[in-house]
Amino acid sequence: MEAKYRLMSGRVRGLAVMAVVAAGAGAGCWPSFPENLLQLDVPAADVRRDTGVAQDAVNDLGPVDAGFDAGFDAGPDGAAADGDLDAGLADADAGADAGEDVGEDVVTLPADADVCRDYPLPMNAPSMALFAGLDEPRDLTFDATGRVVVAHGNRITAYARGGAGTALITDAPGTLVAARFTRVGTLVVAYNTTSDAGTTAGNIGVLVPGNNSLTRLPIAIGRVGGLAIDRSDRIWYTDAAAHQVLRVQPNGTDRVTVTTFACNPDAGTITYCSPGLLAFGVGEQAMFISFARSVGQYVGRVALNAVDGGASTVMGTPSVLVDGLPSVAGLAVDECNNVYIADELGERIVRISEMGTGVAPVSRVSGTRGLAFGTGPMFDNRVLFTLSGPNRSVFVTQSITRGNPLF
Repeated sequence: MEAKYRLMSGRVRGLAVMAVVAAGAGAGCWPSFPENLLQLDVPAADVRRDTGVAQDAVNDLGPVDAGFDAGFDAGPDGAAADGDLDAGLADADAGADAGEDVGEDVVTLPADADVCRDYPLPMNAPSMALFAGLDEPRDLTFDATGRVVVAHGNRITAYARGGAGTALITDAPGTLVAARFTRVGTLVVAYNTTSDAGTTAGNIGVLVPGNNSLTRLPIAIGRVGGLAIDRSDRIWYTDAAAHQVLRVQPNGTDRVTVTTFACNPDAGTITYCSPGLLAFGVGEQAMFISFARSVGQYVGRVALNAVDGGASTVMGTPSVLVDGLPSVAGLAVDECNNVYIADELGERIVRISEMGTGVAPVSRVSGTRGLAFGTGPMFDNRVLFTLSGPNRSVFVTQSITRGNPLF
């Protein structure tokens, strides 16, 4: 059996995108995004999914570092304006279905194609704003219905494809860090509060479906840096002040310190201080974690002991995937275990393999924060979404594919 992926040609796509941006800019609302940029008629049986992996990004509002590592070069700036990313993909049906596919390319994949091995992911992909008007956007995720859920200012709002927003939280009790959903629909929110004396305390709150206010879990955190939800609906989170990764049930019970990292900033080598963002790898066999230091941030990988599909419990010794990043403000993992990093200060998204090879520039987005793959049908799960702080917008990077050829 062969799977057909319908691809819009680069030049036609570029014109369509510019038209969408122009149409939406004056109106100040969500533009009518071309359907075939976010949705493909790919048979479900031919597209590999990893529905058991918590792959959403988290946002670390801890200290970000102004220093750039001159030795770290993610590559050249953005792609050409028309974003013709079809180079190297065979046009298997050129001229066929003329009445139906005018302006499109059709790529046919062999039945035995290995999308993770045989189809290199694009670099320097174009990104565009879907909608704006967000106050201090911090993080984003997707709920079970496919809406994009954005933490911005002291609010959390769910947006449908057409741009209609539904308020989930209107007055968060602290500075929002991250938002995630359990499989049963409970919204989990990480936030930090500051006392009158200037003391910071981390908090985890939950919003059960049907409620309109957060319930704070009775747990103590020095400063929360990020969170993730595993396939057993347990909440994993970091305490940046205590250099720990912890885990707790959504009702606040069974709190466990998963690991405490050795932090010695004066050692002269990389030590694991101030853990922040968290993202599970495929099958929860690994976890990716960002770490901060006085100059530069880095991302590490730790092995998990997920056995026979069970819940992960114990972490191994970290290994460094990439070092010298100006900042790490978002993490996401695709089905091929590629790790995507939002570098807010570097104004870029970069990609690296799970073993720390092949650093590649993905896209340029001003002040990028948070990363999340969409959840269909409204936002395709082969497309990467991020936030732009300066533009107060949700951005879409059109050619991120989670291992599947797209555009």
